[in-house]
Amino acid sequence: MNIQNQTVFHRKFGKGIIVDLKQNKLAVQFDEGKKIFVYPDAFRQFLVLMEKDSKNYVDDILKDLAKKEEINNRLARKMERHNLLKDKLKLHPSSQIVIRFIENEKSTFLKEKVISTGFIQTGKTKGMPVRPSRLHQNSACILTERNDEDESSRTIFGIAMVGEDFLGTDCKDGKITLHSKYILLLPDHLPKLKFWNYYMDERYPEKLVWKSGEFRYCSNVISAQILKDIMSLPLEEDKVTLAEEFYHYFCEINQIDEETLPPPSGKLLEDRSIR
Repeated sequence: MNIQNQTVFHRKFGKGIIVDLKQNKLAVQFDEGKKIFVYPDAFRQFLVLMEKDSKNYVDDILKDLAKKEEINNRLARKMERHNLLKDKLKLHPSSQIVIRFIENEKSTFLKEKVISTGFIQTGKTKGMPVRPSRLHQNSACILTERNDEDESSRTIFGIAMVGEDFLGTDCKDGKITLHSKYILLLPDHLPKLKFWNYYMDERYPEKLVWKSGEFRYCSNVISAQILKDIMSLPLEEDKVTLAEEFYHYFCEINQIDEETLPPPSGKLLEDRSIR
């Protein structure tokens, strides 16, 4: 809409006529002379259009501008929190968690996006939720399932960051809430990533077994390797973008150099190389 030649009102200068509008510069002719304003910002405080349709037109522009500014401010605040977190975070080399989905039900998880850490099996605290004390805002949950009795068949069906404000030391109920954005669930038709291609139990390096517990910790590097390999899968366009953002975010917050990230070296890969 062309607002040139429209009448405006200014609290100090009174009525005036818009005589020129180029990009973000607005010229208004008042009785005491021509004044230059920033467009459309001047209509927030200084100028009021006298014609209703023109006023509604500019008001809509200001509303859209306010929405964009709020989004930018929100992103800036988020980045500031992220940078503060990065500066303060004391990284544990194995602050990632692998869920095996025995006590958790996959269908329930897919609906609620909450993970249970399971329950303590022995001792005085038997029956109490297991507290995932190593988890911090840099931690990811690797989601796995097994298709048969053979542990080597365990595959990865997704990976997700823990919630933005989640702290494992404060998690008394054993419920891990997930990040509002960084959740990647892999469709069934995609090639399967085998969990034991990435993981080796340092306590029992000669074995490929998961005897008990709903979760186990793994290294930060393993989560990065999985995210990198997910990016190579034939994902849908929206998931390609998310996977790339997720990978770069994860490496940044865990201080992992993407250029020097080593290839996977899990138990299955070791067994194949021996043969």
